[in-house]
Amino acid sequence: MTGGEAWYCLRSRTKRELFAAASLEERTGLEVFAPRLLVRRRGMREGRTTAEPLFPSYLFCRFDPGRSLRLVLSTPDVSGIVRFGERTPTVSDAMIEFLRTQTAQPHSVAPVLALGDWVEVLTGSFMGQTGRVVSFASGEQRACILLALLGSEVRVTLPVSLLKTPRTTPPFPSPLLARSA
Repeated sequence: MTGGEAWYCLRSRTKRELFAAASLEERTGLEVFAPRLLVRRRGMREGRTTAEPLFPSYLFCRFDPGRSLRLVLSTPDVSGIVRFGERTPTVSDAMIEFLRTQTAQPHSVAPVLALGDWVEVLTGSFMGQTGRVVSFASGEQRACILLALLGSEVRVTLPVSLLKTPRTTPPFPSPLLARSA
């Protein structure tokens, strides 16, 4: 290990990153960073966002291994330090600062859409329906999408945050496939 204080990547027990970070800060007074990201979840709470670890089961801590390694590794919920063979890499201050700036402000979880994109509705009475973006309203905060319902085309305007891009292009009736944005 290198001497002197530097940022190191630590492993935590599964789903215990925040507990490990809190324990480290409280127990050692060291600087700790466990970046989180806003994520939109599907399921019972459609369209809701949760904060989840950017790097599940990992966190960063700034310390001098010569003085604090044992204390860090004996902290509850910390399971180890990231190593590559005998080498324990450090994480640059610039990388930590970059991660902090990227995760400091809540980022929009709405997809970036363009005219003609296929989208799936995440919630509401059209949940699970797939359609095509035909226009935008309210400065691209809302999208007008064309859905195929009961053999006809229906235009619906929804907030972009309630839409997601499907993984594959869905099999659609020929009128929607042929229509261009």
